[in-house]
Amino acid sequence: MVRRSATNQPDEAAETLAPLRVVVIDPAPLWRRGLALVVQGDPALQLVESADVAASLRTSHVDVAMLHLGDALRPPTEASVDAWLEDARHLRSRFGDVRLVGIRSDLSAAQEAAANAGLNVLIDRASSAVVLLRAVKDPSARTLLPWSPPSIGPVPLTRRECDVLRLVAQGMTSRESAAALGMSHRTVENHKQRIFARLGVQSQAQAVAMAIRFDLLPHQRATA
Repeated sequence: MVRRSATNQPDEAAETLAPLRVVVIDPAPLWRRGLALVVQGDPALQLVESADVAASLRTSHVDVAMLHLGDALRPPTEASVDAWLEDARHLRSRFGDVRLVGIRSDLSAAQEAAANAGLNVLIDRASSAVVLLRAVKDPSARTLLPWSPPSIGPVPLTRRECDVLRLVAQGMTSRESAAALGMSHRTVENHKQRIFARLGVQSQAQAVAMAIRFDLLPHQRATA
């Protein structure tokens, strides 16, 4: 919907912008899922597809493509670097002015090759996801921005934390959960804060969604 100014003309600044359409390219399934979760957590972005190689994408419209190279334990091989650069060239050729965000650890050895392959931004994976999102959304973001990998999965919950989260998922308040589990209201709140920290979320709804996604809640009845 477009709002109009006092002169009854469309107010371009007030126009609601559609989310940026993002694809994630990563041969490692866990990293691919972690990057997808980062994208899905930002309302300004829409994850349209994720794939191990660019050539397998089915979508016809992309605004931003994220390409990750390597893993945390082994340096990239010559073959993996070649495949990463080929993905960048493929995306540039297929989607034209798509914004290409490359993610890897050894930036000093990659800048020239990345630029030649058509990448817009090359990001070190050793900083924060906030900077990754800035690089994805902000056309003025420059190369060598620091970035840190998102969690590829939540830290497992303790049995008591699972009990609390299960009751939260059932719609119980903290006081109702405290009564059901035989603990104080403050203790339940402390458990919830630890759950949020372990799962990397900020609300009960996000915690429940994450628990469902990763099947963290055993299908058993909570006990005191």
